[in-house]
Amino acid sequence: MDKNTPENKGFHSNYDNEYNRYKEELKNYYKKKQSNSDYSEEEIEENPQIDTEDLSVYIEQKRKKMIALLNYAKVIIGFFLIVFLSYVVVDSWILPATIHSKDKISIPKLSGMNIEKAKDKLSSMNLIVEIAGEQYNAKVPPQTVIRQSPNPNTEVKVGRTVYLTISKGKETVEVPYLIGKSVREAKVILLNKGFKLSKVLFENSESIPRDSIIKQSQKPGKFIPYGSDFVLTVSKGSENQIQVPRLEGMAFEDIEEFLMVNGFVLGNIKYESSDTYLPGAIIGQYPLAGETVPYNSAIDITVAE
Repeated sequence: MDKNTPENKGFHSNYDNEYNRYKEELKNYYKKKQSNSDYSEEEIEENPQIDTEDLSVYIEQKRKKMIALLNYAKVIIGFFLIVFLSYVVVDSWILPATIHSKDKISIPKLSGMNIEKAKDKLSSMNLIVEIAGEQYNAKVPPQTVIRQSPNPNTEVKVGRTVYLTISKGKETVEVPYLIGKSVREAKVILLNKGFKLSKVLFENSESIPRDSIIKQSQKPGKFIPYGSDFVLTVSKGSENQIQVPRLEGMAFEDIEEFLMVNGFVLGNIKYESSDTYLPGAIIGQYPLAGETVPYNSAIDITVAE
């Protein structure tokens, strides 16, 4: 379109006038708005017609806001920094100094000491006593300290608990009743209860069978230390009784004289065939060998044919 024609010159003249008027009104509008609020970035970008003075005011106000925000951030950071430093100081210096300000003392040796004396000693040192347990100990008397924790010469703070283990002395076991029991049975009972059979004696007895217990050195029902020695007296049977000898394999022709010499008499005689013994040998007897019978008792025999 040619601007030099009369029609175009008139159109552009009116357009320039309207544009200048609009620019002036827009400038006045932003000057009025300046007193109430800052320009936004969108207003500046969309209205490049804002003059330099208005833009400087806007920038200055933004700068002041940024400074205010930075100052606020500095205050917050400073607050947390002070809290952190305070924690470090308390944890590293104040608390350790407070804790270590308590007196330290050295734990004495308590093993071998009576428990009451040990309690008194620890209490006088402002230490707490606690019994950790009791144990049987044949070498340490009852109510005597065996072990301690902490160990002797350990440095601890006042008010620390000291744990003590005390002795119950020798372990005691009830004495069993053994009279009338066989030697084998009595030995098993003593072994199971932890006693030691140190000696066995023999005596004749009219009431207790042979090889049974007549006497025991420890009184039944009494509690004595574990591992104590025991002495048992075993019956040999009646003084008027003798033990039957073994006759098997002996010759029949010699048996009557042998029995008479040893306090017996020959009883009934029976004959049987034998694949083991030669004819005339003794192959059986009654009472059996090892039994206890009165003097002059008869012994029946069986002879090989």
